[in-house]
This record gives sequence, structure tokens and C-alpha cells, in this order.
Amino acid sequence: PTALALFNLCCFLAPEGIPLALLRDHAAALPPELAAAAADDLALDAAITPLRAYALAARDGDALAVHRLVQTVARDRLPPQLAQQWAEAATNLLRAAWPFDQHNMETWPAATALLPHLLAALAVTQEINLETERVASLHNKVAFYLHQVGQYKLAHTHIQRALAIDKKALGPDHPTVATRLNNLGTLLQDMGDLGGARPYYDRALAIWERVLGPDHPQVATGNNNLGTLLQAMGDLGGARPYLDRALAILEKALGPDHPDVAAGNNNLGGLLYAMGDLGGARPYLDRALAIRQKSLGPDHPDVAQSLNNLGMLLQNMGDLGGARPYLDRALAIWEKALGPDHPGVATDLNNLGLLLKATGDLGGAREPLDRALVIREKALGPDHPDVAQSFNNLGTLLQATGDLAGARPYLDRALAIFEKNLGSDHPNVATLNNNLGMLLQDMGDLGGAREHLQRALAIAEDRLGPNHPNTQTFRRNLAGVARQI
Repeated sequence: PTALALFNLCCFLAPEGIPLALLRDHAAALPPELAAAAADDLALDAAITPLRAYALAARDGDALAVHRLVQTVARDRLPPQLAQQWAEAATNLLRAAWPFDQHNMETWPAATALLPHLLAALAVTQEINLETERVASLHNKVAFYLHQVGQYKLAHTHIQRALAIDKKALGPDHPTVATRLNNLGTLLQDMGDLGGARPYYDRALAIWERVLGPDHPQVATGNNNLGTLLQAMGDLGGARPYLDRALAILEKALGPDHPDVAAGNNNLGGLLYAMGDLGGARPYLDRALAIRQKSLGPDHPDVAQSLNNLGMLLQNMGDLGGARPYLDRALAIWEKALGPDHPGVATDLNNLGLLLKATGDLGGAREPLDRALVIREKALGPDHPDVAQSFNNLGTLLQATGDLAGARPYLDRALAIFEKNLGSDHPNVATLNNNLGMLLQDMGDLGGAREHLQRALAIAEDRLGPNHPNTQTFRRNLAGVARQI
């Protein structure tokens, strides 16, 4: 009976690399017919022996493997009630064992190793229509992990499944449903669907405020996410109250040195940077980095994010030599923690390329900018705003090298993506119109240049204000073309 129980459980996990330590370390989460044996090495060996004798399972060191065809046949022969029982057993075990903590890098390798088993177990729960709160929780955990490591499309499938199950089980106004709505919003934002993210954020914040009260940390999360979304959509003034409120709630609820407080400081610094207040941004970004290094350790991806942001700030303040160590260190952390093809790696490569361009190393800038574009197109799809940013940066680099004809398709493509995803009045659209105008000026098309520069200035004055550095730059560029005409 114990061997049969072990075999049934293995049929609801991934076919290979089923760690026996998973059973030993979490025996309390197993059904009674298996729990005692899992906690006793001799009893567990005795249960494995007949499975090996009948070629139902193979043992490789401290792990088991069951052929996927054997798994499928065995599951299909189980009565529906038993199939549900063992699917629940597998999901309960994996929920108990899932170690992932985004703030603790030591948990990431173990989570990566267990991921195939979570995906296999959840696939079976969907086949047999097992919809419980625990299954939804596991879908959410998987989605969150996949989001962190840059597998956005797969994460989207799992968070949608979690949301559907929880809405059905808990009702549409439950705080857990709000969490799922929020997580779906953050994923859509990172996937470039800014308009699609907004209703999920709005709904999540409304539920949290009503159910948890105005000063709950979850309410801060909702305000923070709406603020960053509005910033990404170009509404910088509208973003500020949300980010201010989020930071105030977090500092009061969690204390000054919590990682979430660091995120609040980082986001406010990023907003001030986008608004052109570089001096005002610096203390927030410095504070975020200090908290993150203290609470998360020096090699966490959030530390890399802070280093990247400070590097870009220093570059825009004119301190090119000071910016380089920040960007180099950020890139090393991201590549080590997340692998060479993560969108975060592309972000830092992009910024490193811009820094090299600013220092006059146009040849050196090309390689990181090319690599950033390849990563982004693969990870995010061809129409993501970050892909547009890469096209823009490569286009302006080609222009700087004198390849004006080669630059044009890059800038045209970037403008098309931005207009499609962000709307015709976004500040990024203004930047692309400015860049196209400057390119056309260099190509001798002064009329075309003036048209784009006029459009850039109109958007910037409306969305950024007349005194923003970008607005002033666009105004000077337009005046220069007007003088030539």
C-alpha cells in the first residue's frame, strides 16, 4: 500500500528528478498512508523497491523518475475521486515545500529545481477541473516566480487561472482576489499593456481600501503600482500623489528600513528623474540602494535595479565616469542572478550602450545596444515599448556615426511601436518625433524636420510642462531648424 501511494503521488509530479528530500522534509504535508514512510528512510526504501522491481519507477541517487507514458496511463485508470485526492496531495506537498522568497536569493535555486513539479501538478489539476483555493494559491506562487525571472507569457497563464479560481471560490470583492488583480496588473504593465493594466490596479485598490482600511500596506502597494503605471503612461503629475501616499503608508507600517520602503523611495526617485528634477531624485535613489543592500544583500536583483537607476541619474547629471561603475555592477548582478537573457539584463545593456555613446565610444556602444534589442524582442515580443526604446537608441547611434539612411528605419519603427502602445501624446512619442526631426535635419529635409519637432514640442509642453529639460531641448531644436529655413 505504501508503494502504491508513493507511485500515485509521483504520477502527479514531473516525470523526472522527483527528489526524495521533498517527501522527507515535508512528510507532514503528505496523506497519512505515505507520511510515516516518508519520514523513515528504511520505510521509504522499502516502498521504492517494488516500484523498481516492476519497472514503474527508476531511482537516480536521491531522486525518482517515472516514465511520462506510465504516469498518463496510471492517472487515466484512477477513479475520479482518487485522481482528485492525489492531485490535492501533490499540490499540498508543493505548497508546503515551495521556498521562493524574492528578497532571499538563497531560495531561488531550490525554487527553480521544484518548478517543473509545480507546473506538472497544476497542469493535471486543470485537466481534472480541480479548483480549490490551494490550487489558486499555487498558481499565484508560480506566476509570481515566473514574472520575477522574466517568463511573462507563462506567468500570465497562471495568474489568470489563479484569479478565475479565487473569484469563483471567494467572490469578486475578497482581498485575495484583489491581490490576484494587482499581480495581473503588474504583469500586464511589464508586458507593455499599460492600458490593460489600469482596470486591474483600480479594482484591486478599491477592494483593499474598503476591506483593509486606508493605511494598510496592501493599500500602499496599490497606490505605488498606480503611480508607476501613470508615470509609464506619461502622466507624471498624476503619478506623484499615488507614490507619495504609498511611501508614507509603508514607512509608518513597516519602518524605515523595509525592502518595500526601498521600493517606494526608488519609485519616487524615478518619477522625479523623469520630471527633470535630477537633484531631487538623488536622495530617494540613494536611500533605496542603502536599504536594499542592507536588507537584501549586495547581489540581489533589486540592488541591481537601484545601481542601474543611479548610474543613469549620474550620466544625465554629466558624471559619466561616476556612472560607469554603477552600470557595470548592476549588469554583473543581473546576469548572475537571472541569466543572460532576462529583460533586466537588457535594461542595463541598453543603459551601458547609452553611456558609451555619451563618452564618444560609438563603436563600443553598438554591441550592448544590439544585445539589448535581441533580448527584448525575444523576451517581450516585437511591439513592446522597451523594444521601441532599443530601436530608438540604435537609430540615434547610427545617426551619430553618420549612417543617416540606416538610422531612419530604426526611428520609424520605434515611433510606430510607441504610438501603438502608448498613444499619440505620450512623452516618449515626443522624444521620437524630436529624434526623427533631428535626423531629417541632418538629411537636409528641413520641412519634414520642422513638422516632427513641432509635434515633439507640442506634446512636451502639454505633458511635461514648459520648463522640463526635454521641453526646453525640443524648443531649441525647433528654433535651430526655423533659423535654417
